[in-house]
Amino acid sequence: MNIEVDHILSILDRCCDDFTFPMLDNGYVYLAATRLSLYRFAMDWAIVVEVFGFSPRSGLPDTNIYTFASRLHDRDRSEQYVNREAYDNYLINNPHNEPRFVCPLDEGEWQDAEDSEIVAEGASEIVVRAQALPLPAPDEYTDHGIELERPPRVQVFELCRFLADAARDQVLATPQERWVNVPHRAGCAFQSMPFALFLNQRLITEGTRLMLEP
Repeated sequence: MNIEVDHILSILDRCCDDFTFPMLDNGYVYLAATRLSLYRFAMDWAIVVEVFGFSPRSGLPDTNIYTFASRLHDRDRSEQYVNREAYDNYLINNPHNEPRFVCPLDEGEWQDAEDSEIVAEGASEIVVRAQALPLPAPDEYTDHGIELERPPRVQVFELCRFLADAARDQVLATPQERWVNVPHRAGCAFQSMPFALFLNQRLITEGTRLMLEP
């Protein structure tokens, strides 16, 4: 198994070319939080990127989990595809990458019934990972560095950014969700960092080298 830095970077470059590597300037998603995790094993490696945000097209905030690895665990099954050819193309075109997503926020009356991009007036709580959390008052957003665009109304992406600061671990992936496509679950070196740092070419190289060092 080739775990040289240049080999790993070539895989990530291919994913960028194929638009399967997450970008922070995605025009369809209001970004709220990211996290990158590095895994190293005796003969394998894995990189997991989590992106929490809100896409109006999706209707509900979600956390996308992108796994890039020397080999992948728990891939899609053939019966999930219309035919064998479609399944084979999926494997051929995505040999080292697998996306998954989860919705840490429950649907509910916290979203405006007529405009799902706005938090409903009078809503008092939101359920995150089965835990009810009080919705913040407008002035609490300022305390977390968020300037409301249309006060006193709160937009869903602004709530997401508040939660990313106040309840970060709850909106990002759980360890089980983060490891779902990682080839091994134990006996590995592990490191976590903000994803934005990883996008700098120098840090991506040094970070990958660090991951591979004993």
